[in-house]
Amino acid sequence: MTPKLKLKVTYSIAEDAQNHMLAYKFTHLRHGRDDMEKRLRSGLNPKLAALIETASSEEECYKRIVKYIEGWHVEKPGQMEEWRAKLESTWAEVGTQVIANLEFLFRQPFKLDALTVRLSMIGICPYDFKPAEKWIYAFAPRGVKIQLRTITHELNHYMFYMYYEALRATMSYEDFELLKESITYFSNPEDIGKPAEKELREFYASRSWKNMDEAIAAGAKMLQEASGSGLKT
Repeated sequence: MTPKLKLKVTYSIAEDAQNHMLAYKFTHLRHGRDDMEKRLRSGLNPKLAALIETASSEEECYKRIVKYIEGWHVEKPGQMEEWRAKLESTWAEVGTQVIANLEFLFRQPFKLDALTVRLSMIGICPYDFKPAEKWIYAFAPRGVKIQLRTITHELNHYMFYMYYEALRATMSYEDFELLKESITYFSNPEDIGKPAEKELREFYASRSWKNMDEAIAAGAKMLQEASGSGLKT
């Protein structure tokens, strides 16, 4: 059966290099993750990590990253295309079940028709569901099993935004985003989660829930009480 979500897996040196720039200047919420730039560099080839760390500007850093990645492709011709094709073909086989699992979890229909997965050589996977062409990143070298976990995690976010957007008005931006991250416990229980999620994930694990509405409402209440206010700040 053809998955209802059409997944297009792509690779671009420019997009990959832009993703690597998060190891120079991390621009997303940290959720308790200290020194994210250093953490990301620690997972890179030491030569590339040094090139990023010692760059004197964002422009210089980006150029260094592009040059390094171009050299990698010369040394490993065809490797990225092999990874790209493997993920795309695997999704054709298992994508229907991934979506069915999310629909069962949320008790809501999955409404996204198409998604682009951008492969990257760095282990950070941002996403954007706002533009017409919605996209997420996946870590190319880790293999299909980990990539599918990443896709499931990000599509959990999509479902949260789709069906629980009204909660945004009841809490701060950071708490809303933390709640979104924490409920990946239910689709990706094997993941540790970000440090700031720990209390919420332990709370979810401590009891049985009738449905996601109940769990999310309880998680939201916990965050609102911890912040001392149910008002958006």
